[in-house]
Amino acid sequence: MSVERKSSKLGLILPFAIVGVLLAAWSVWWFVVAHKLETGMDAEVANLRRGGYQVSWTDRRVSGWPFRTFVQMQNVKIAAPSGHAVAMPRLHAEANTYALRTWVLAAPEGLTLTRGAKGDVRITGQAIRASVTVPRSAPSPHLALELLQPVFTPAAGAERFPLAGAGKVAFELRPRKGSQTDAEARFEIADGRASAGGTFGDILGERPFSTIWESQITNAERFSGDNWAQAVRAWSVVGGALTNLKGELTAGTSKAVASSNRLTVGQDGRLQGPLVVELHNASAAMAALGRAPQVDSRAAAAASVAASGVAALRGDRGGEMRLLLEFAGGDTRVGPFRLAPAPKVF
Repeated sequence: MSVERKSSKLGLILPFAIVGVLLAAWSVWWFVVAHKLETGMDAEVANLRRGGYQVSWTDRRVSGWPFRTFVQMQNVKIAAPSGHAVAMPRLHAEANTYALRTWVLAAPEGLTLTRGAKGDVRITGQAIRASVTVPRSAPSPHLALELLQPVFTPAAGAERFPLAGAGKVAFELRPRKGSQTDAEARFEIADGRASAGGTFGDILGERPFSTIWESQITNAERFSGDNWAQAVRAWSVVGGALTNLKGELTAGTSKAVASSNRLTVGQDGRLQGPLVVELHNASAAMAALGRAPQVDSRAAAAASVAASGVAALRGDRGGEMRLLLEFAGGDTRVGPFRLAPAPKVF
């Protein structure tokens, strides 16, 4: 009878003992992971500082036991040697403890973006969040950034920021499926509001606008360096390019559609290659473009007349134009006309 009682007690105790041992082992493992995470972060920060970056924060805490890893940081600032920087009163980062290759980040109190000599712009909104997944074998991480109901407020004395606000701003960079070298990028603004007084604001007025741009990025794995300019140059030297570029911008009844088979970046940091732009209801937009500070107004007017003449010969109506922009030698050209400097990447 006593043997049966011992067996019965053992049968009751054994499952709890097993769970207790597993829980203790998991707890030890969680604290080891948390410690490795902190030391790993410190090592990466040391690498950045050796590259000329300034990285600082006033407090860092790791929590989330038993199944989550939650990092909370205060007064975070990351400044690049170029003078560009980002600062956040609070930064939260979270991941499953058993899957630390995927992180979700949030800046619940907004952030301040420093644009070098252009000054600071404060970004607030309903949500500012991002996710980062580092695959075991891929040319680039999977990065997604989303700003919901963002508001952009330049600091006193800072240069105007192109956007005043939007319903959503999103960016995604992901490895291209089936490729070990290429990536894909997508950028979107929904219900955007241009800042008054700038070129963008002159073209769009007070009309809300939406835009989507998509492109493939060749040789994405070669994008590396101590700073943005070095990374772009290293990528460009080995033949890095934006291919199958497609973009669309709509504002009221006006619409612009752009495409390019291939764009590259020269050693001067400016875009190179052709870009086809189709404009619908474009008269007002071309007139505003001609007033932009860096645009040659006479070239813009001549290009507009030429494009309108071609459209008329084709029987197009409604102010439709088709422009072939050529980025070459640091310039943006339309046929024989130099319109403006080519867009600068770095």
